[in-house]
Amino acid sequence: MIMGKMTNFKVQISNYLTFGFWHLDLVYLFGIWILTFGFIGLTASCSRETPTGKGSAGQLDAKDDMVLIGAGEFTMGSDKVEIKEESLKPLEPLFKAEKPRHKVFLKAFYMDKYETTNLKYKKLVDATKRKPPSIWKDGKYQDGRDNHPVTLVAWQDADEYCRWAGKRLPTEAEWEKAARGGDERQFPWGNEFDGSKANTEESKLDDTVPVGSYESGKSPYGVYDMVGNVWEWTADWYRPYPGNKEENEFFGDAFKVARGGAHGTSGGHYIIQQLYRTSFRFFFYPERMYTDVGFRCAKHK
Repeated sequence: MIMGKMTNFKVQISNYLTFGFWHLDLVYLFGIWILTFGFIGLTASCSRETPTGKGSAGQLDAKDDMVLIGAGEFTMGSDKVEIKEESLKPLEPLFKAEKPRHKVFLKAFYMDKYETTNLKYKKLVDATKRKPPSIWKDGKYQDGRDNHPVTLVAWQDADEYCRWAGKRLPTEAEWEKAARGGDERQFPWGNEFDGSKANTEESKLDDTVPVGSYESGKSPYGVYDMVGNVWEWTADWYRPYPGNKEENEFFGDAFKVARGGAHGTSGGHYIIQQLYRTSFRFFFYPERMYTDVGFRCAKHK
């Protein structure tokens, strides 16, 4: 039965990208995989560790809630995730897209400390008369959600906001460096998944939370919510890294990369722990809007 359903994996990905939700039978399969295989050996922890590592703390620009990420080299991507179970083989392209592990040098840049909120995005809507997210009523978001991350914004909307604010969308490399620092950690806080440090599927909140809610989950540079809450648009197309020879029909200039994973409830994209890793790459149609995709901005130093 599992193998029969696995043949529809490409269809499920298409549904995911087109309609903004995982089909229920794939959700069921992921649940079975996690319970049966422990899925590649990562485990949840209830401890509340303090982030440590080689990534030095960024310098906060208090005026604009941005963090300065210093110039330097870091390791991007991963060669670690391997799928040995035959039933999981159709997932391999998603993880092989992280290969190869490679060094990247970046000039210093600023990264928003928080995801862009409804309150901030409304300033663009009011100033430019841009069409607001479809979930807003009469041009206004729901009361009490000022500091929740804005969603249902296409890539073009996110790009326009950042430019309007005198910033830009971060590159994929900038996003990953800001999330993992210099020690190749798998999550912003360390190498072990901990559902208490981010708004993930394990939170069971069925919604976003105000940005900055997870103090212990921030990255080595002091950037919040780099995993969970909402996926985040980046500036880049979903292309293979230099040296990646893997076949992947989704590579090219049709999809933009999104990073970080979302709150991952039954009402959004079902997320498993491995999709919250700092090296994990996913992709969406840039012209479409999703209930669990938002963004943050960056800018040159």
